[in-house]
Amino acid sequence: MMTPAFSSLIFALLVLAIYSFQLVNADIGLLSFWVPELYALLNEIKSEGNEIKTYVHGGRKFYVTNYRGHNVVAVNTGVGISNTAATTSILLQKFPNIDRIVGSGIAGGVDPVLRVGDVTIPQRWALYQKQHFAKVLEDGTHEIPGWQVPILMGEDCGDGYGPDAPSCTPGVNTWNYTFIYPASVPGADPTSSGIDATSEGSKKYWWFDVDPEMYDIASSIASSVELENKAGDVVLDYQPLVTPGGNGISGPTFLDNAEYREYAFKRWELTQK
Repeated sequence: MMTPAFSSLIFALLVLAIYSFQLVNADIGLLSFWVPELYALLNEIKSEGNEIKTYVHGGRKFYVTNYRGHNVVAVNTGVGISNTAATTSILLQKFPNIDRIVGSGIAGGVDPVLRVGDVTIPQRWALYQKQHFAKVLEDGTHEIPGWQVPILMGEDCGDGYGPDAPSCTPGVNTWNYTFIYPASVPGADPTSSGIDATSEGSKKYWWFDVDPEMYDIASSIASSVELENKAGDVVLDYQPLVTPGGNGISGPTFLDNAEYREYAFKRWELTQK
């Protein structure tokens, strides 16, 4: 049996270790969504002679270094929104000085103008697969509970556009794909009264804007970035481009259905401006 003094010492050392981990200085978080992407990033950092320290917590390995005048921490989130949310949460808890996060990764190009190798920097994002699956009645029409109707999204309707936006009429001006109806995302509000209101506040979201300052910086240098047109033995017959602006969508589904892809392109106006 441990003595009280020994137990206190172990507890104190544990607290010190946790606190020390939190004190690791980093002001920019770099999220890679796939392991090869992270390795490519780390190789670029190492090529400039930067020392990289590693920390493991919550099943994630964090790579901390100073890169071009900034203290950065890079991490592989794992594939999918759930993995990314969990990793980002751990990142912000363990590196509380972070005030900027940059995410990068391979993605599908819904916009037919985009080509393999192009890099896009959307100005805003939508969680496009926050959805309501409607009940299909015998006559083919859809039945949706009244309490769900206000969160449905469509042509300038739905509370994701703001508290004064009118509700959509299901099947008339909603953005549904067959029985699948996109819906706005409730935002948490700790100032609201009631248990439900705390986790799902009165404000609903449809678009999520990126950091305007970081977007302006990326936009200002996009035209000066020259991308390579080859990888290994594959050589493209065109020069890939960096394209800022427009809308992006993110969801948990690997989208490889041409019909649904065309629907998403139209409904979320996934054009690069």
